[in-house]
Amino acid sequence: MKTKIILSAVSLALVAGLVIYSTSNNTSTAPEVPVASTEERLQDMQAKQTENVRALPDHLKKREMPEVDELVIELSKRMREQFANNIEDIVVQVRLRDLLISLEQDFPGQGHMMFEQIVRAAFPELADQIIAVVDKMGDYEDWLVDSYLDLEALNAVAKDNTIWNKRIEIFGESDARKIWNEQVAQEEQRERNVKVVLNELSTDPNVPMEERIYLVQSAMEENYGDTPAGLMMGTASVTTQLIFRMDAVQQELAGMDPEARQETINQMRLQLGFPEERIAQLEEEDQRRDEQWTKGYAYMEARTALLESYTGEDLETELDILRLTHFDDRTAYSLKQEETIGMMRFDRPRVYGMN
Repeated sequence: MKTKIILSAVSLALVAGLVIYSTSNNTSTAPEVPVASTEERLQDMQAKQTENVRALPDHLKKREMPEVDELVIELSKRMREQFANNIEDIVVQVRLRDLLISLEQDFPGQGHMMFEQIVRAAFPELADQIIAVVDKMGDYEDWLVDSYLDLEALNAVAKDNTIWNKRIEIFGESDARKIWNEQVAQEEQRERNVKVVLNELSTDPNVPMEERIYLVQSAMEENYGDTPAGLMMGTASVTTQLIFRMDAVQQELAGMDPEARQETINQMRLQLGFPEERIAQLEEEDQRRDEQWTKGYAYMEARTALLESYTGEDLETELDILRLTHFDDRTAYSLKQEETIGMMRFDRPRVYGMN
């Protein structure tokens, strides 16, 4: 049973995570077929996986081989079947690093050795080249992490030049262009996919809140998953901003009484992955914001009346008094400075759960 679980987890990284590269680089024309659902694809994958395990040679079945050996044989077979026609493409080779990362996570201390065994069994004539390319990508990613602070201190042009120079240094200009042009295209496609979901949910007021959150989380996971961007995009705070800023969400929250609205916001945060302690803290912040907005609306109404009755220094004096009537000294001073440059704090949209 444990072996089957391991096969499912790691094979998924190979088959589901990398199949896009085998199909996107296949230039042959094939009839268009309906896109299967995620559940259907997973069931099909598991069925094929079971068939492959059963199809192992009899002498291997009788040997009762260790789980690691069985996994190496299974994944090398899958790799050979899936990438036989395009393994010479450096873009495909680089993306095999996803499998290496999965193996290193599931088998600490053995992952890299297992990866080499899989590659050498699948493509013995190209194994050294594939392993070297994957290790180069590891070196590049390590450099990105180590250089993060230095890169962030640069302007956009200098940062981009520095990154590209490092890519060319490690891979050579031709291969670097191939790898990252493909990556940029895929990143843009992921972004478009998520935007489609966000736009549909933002304008449809009939989607239940719980389902809305689930659909956004699913879109983020499906398109970003374990990609480097996913480390940020998958966080609760980023997903929270995407959801709370939807027009349909704000319309629904605005139509509730304060108590029901706060309860809904708390449930949304719980579903988004916030711990209960943090939800309690955020609820206190929401209460303070509500008080500020209530004061702000009253202030803006009174301010409008003053603008109709006073001008010049008299108006400034009356506004100073009005600000101190509604707010503490610090807030009143900040408001005055903002209004001097034409910024009206309480004219901006109210975003429940955010401001």
